[in-house]
Amino acid sequence: MLRLSYWGKILAMNTRRWVRRVYEDGRSRLRRDAAASTWCNLTRSWLVELGFQEEWNQQATGAKWQEKVREAIMQQEEAEWRRRVASSSKLEFYAKWKKEYKMEEYLSTQDVRKRRTWTKMPRAAD
Repeated sequence: MLRLSYWGKILAMNTRRWVRRVYEDGRSRLRRDAAASTWCNLTRSWLVELGFQEEWNQQATGAKWQEKVREAIMQQEEAEWRRRVASSSKLEFYAKWKKEYKMEEYLSTQDVRKRRTWTKMPRAAD
């Protein structure tokens, strides 16, 4: 997320700034060699993976770029989480009551003993 947010900031920079110049040089190397090992190559592949191919092609992020990136990453992470839970026999019971991909409140408890106890307790039916 930090990389893609930073990419949006780079695009907003004046073209005379060094960061922007280095970025543009990386892009030109990527155009010459699609397999070039550059910061731009990994950034592009992540953008494409998240469905931001058009933003890469246009080299424009638009309004609320960071929110769009955060939402796309959260959707991707949730889909991966659901896939892992569904494919694990050990998590079968867990999958029956854990419907949302979110951090459970009890995990932020500072008391380690309480947190361990709560983790072992079955949750009441909703």
